[in-house]
Amino acid sequence: MKVLAPLLLLLCGCATYGASQASLESNLRALIGQPVARAYDVLGLPRGKIEVDGGTVYTWSEENVISGYDVLDGDETTPLSCSVRLMVETGVIRRYTWTGNAGACDVMAKAIAARIR
Repeated sequence: MKVLAPLLLLLCGCATYGASQASLESNLRALIGQPVARAYDVLGLPRGKIEVDGGTVYTWSEENVISGYDVLDGDETTPLSCSVRLMVETGVIRRYTWTGNAGACDVMAKAIAARIR
């Protein structure tokens, strides 16, 4: 039973990750065409900003570590991260990308969803 419980949590996490991924995609897509100030309203202050080819790339990220025994590699902590990058030209959001894993992207997706409406 001790092995089964983490497996069930993992499976539940995968199911919610799909919903969080769709929410994150949908809400980031809604920012396209908006002024960059709207991203600040929704995401807060960015962690970084780089000038690239006449535009600016802003980066927001969420990082956490969960504790618990990982049966696959014996680690007792698992790093979680999620990054969102918005490409802005003339003050307007033109494109986005995001990368990350379920735990951190779920947190970011919920935070964005609460503020975007």
